[in-house]
Amino acid sequence: METQVVWIRQGHSGFHFGLRGIGAEQSAVAPPSDMLFSALLARLAQRSPVAVAELIALFPTGPQEQRVPPFRLTSAFPYAGGVRFYPAPRLTAPDPETGRQWKRLAYVSEGAWRGYLHGGSLAGKDYRLAQQGKLLLTAGEQAHLPPAWQTLSATALDRIALWQVERRARVTVDRLRQAGNIFFSGRTIYAPACGLWFGLQWLRPEAPVGGRRIDWWVELLLRDLGDAGLGDLRSAGFGGCKIEMDQKCIHLPDPAPGGMWVGLSRYHPPPAEVEAMLHCQASYELVSVGGWVETLGQGRAPGTGDQRRRSLRLLGEGAVLGPVAGGITGMLVDVTPNYPDGERVLTHPVWRSGLAFPVGMSGDGG
Repeated sequence: METQVVWIRQGHSGFHFGLRGIGAEQSAVAPPSDMLFSALLARLAQRSPVAVAELIALFPTGPQEQRVPPFRLTSAFPYAGGVRFYPAPRLTAPDPETGRQWKRLAYVSEGAWRGYLHGGSLAGKDYRLAQQGKLLLTAGEQAHLPPAWQTLSATALDRIALWQVERRARVTVDRLRQAGNIFFSGRTIYAPACGLWFGLQWLRPEAPVGGRRIDWWVELLLRDLGDAGLGDLRSAGFGGCKIEMDQKCIHLPDPAPGGMWVGLSRYHPPPAEVEAMLHCQASYELVSVGGWVETLGQGRAPGTGDQRRRSLRLLGEGAVLGPVAGGITGMLVDVTPNYPDGERVLTHPVWRSGLAFPVGMSGDGG
């Protein structure tokens, strides 16, 4: 499959990517695929609320729908210089000594990741670690890191940080007493020449939305998203960035019939695709996704506050899964809040993306 690379170049203020169950003092490393998809929907709603329903109608939204989506997104992952990183596959550790090391591993470089796809192992090779064991790259790829890191020893390289999550002090003022109260927000910042990237695969770029082709909309919305800010706490100055679509594509192998595959996005399998999880070699992590609904003022009933969307469980990135007889798509999930009295506060449905981004494996991994 030909996959277009989209670069996220951070601004001066860094990002805040919310984590479920943790206060604003923490921030995730990168936005997942469902967050990216929702951010695009939010920007489209600002420009053309009518077009949102047309866009959703192009995607599979029910367990019986076999609709091919017009595009699919990976989650965002770090890059450093000329090295792109991918989610570490969910592996069974090869032995107790290296097991502790692989459990810490969050991302692997493209060279190491492609080797794994072709049946290789992540153990026993000439690899380098960075970010205190959270990143792995091949020895040859060190020459493509930012210049200051290219000649570091293996020990020194493991100490470098592509990103940092720090606490940023903020102040709120009591309107009655005019008293200040300090609190903290988590901020994810990337080192110079480092940032984020994600993949975009077109399946039906000519699909019409709001009188335009969908590829026209997506390119516009990505630029708009960079200007508006990516992630949470944008009103506090977080999230400013530049989002650029690379004209060059990378080739990622399609899943072979009857073959294993690795997911590069969060994934919600409909009933027809659950067999992927039941394979004897399947290995994955479940992620609980919650949060609040961001909606326009006219999108909810007057006099009502923000609404918490329904929780959803998705398979995390890096899931190693078995074949699916009818093909792999995933689906969008309606997470509109449930109201016990039957009265809807929101005037529109709320969707979360569980679309799969499958990449084929030619070996059984290691």
